[in-house]
Amino acid sequence: MVKFHDKVLARVPMRRWRKPEDFGAIAVYLVSDASSDHTGDTFLIVGGYPFPEYYLRNASTRGPSMAELRTDDVHAEEIRAGWQNELYESLRHHGVTQFSYVPDAGHRICIDRSIADTDVHSVALTTEEEGVALACGAHLGDKRAVLLMQSSGLGNCVNFLSLVKGGRFPFLTILSMRGDFGEGNPWQMAMGQATRPVLAAMDIVVLEVTKPEEVASTIDAASDMVWKSGQAVAVLLTQKLIGAKAF
Repeated sequence: MVKFHDKVLARVPMRRWRKPEDFGAIAVYLVSDASSDHTGDTFLIVGGYPFPEYYLRNASTRGPSMAELRTDDVHAEEIRAGWQNELYESLRHHGVTQFSYVPDAGHRICIDRSIADTDVHSVALTTEEEGVALACGAHLGDKRAVLLMQSSGLGNCVNFLSLVKGGRFPFLTILSMRGDFGEGNPWQMAMGQATRPVLAAMDIVVLEVTKPEEVASTIDAASDMVWKSGQAVAVLLTQKLIGAKAF
């Protein structure tokens, strides 16, 4: 059996793990006068992982996805890839041009496609609440945005959701659920079970997806509620849809 770390390295173009010295040059830059006018950025020191154009060019030889690392059911992975592509295409159909996210396996395809799509802004966040502010700013600029995150990240957003509520901003977020159906990690249970009550407390409408065939219609409904009715909506991708995790 191929070891887990070998499978991960198969997705890294440089084919090696990062070392402490890989971060040294960036650290020196950040503490030097050379960065005095650099007010904010996200530096990815990941050896090319996960670089979508690399996978598009090397589709026949690339390593497995993070979902494939945890299942031998190829058919199940094909189904997951199908609805995730449908989700991305539905968002683009509704005019979404800003995708913000904290990297998450549940949103992998949507994130990769947003990075590869030259017609959108794909923004990797350092923490989930930044995406709330970005979505509000996008609306002020007459653009449409979506925040992609795991349910565990919702806890980081509660204070910033006051901006959505107080400013009556239209807001769309899509959460890949943890602490849900078949969850195997006890540390994910608390926030997973608190997700719906927290969203309700912040007056955010909750729509749930449990089957692949529900994805497009749910995104259609959420988009109309957000950009026609001016609502804040959270779409929950339940673990019945994305599969339960044991880690």
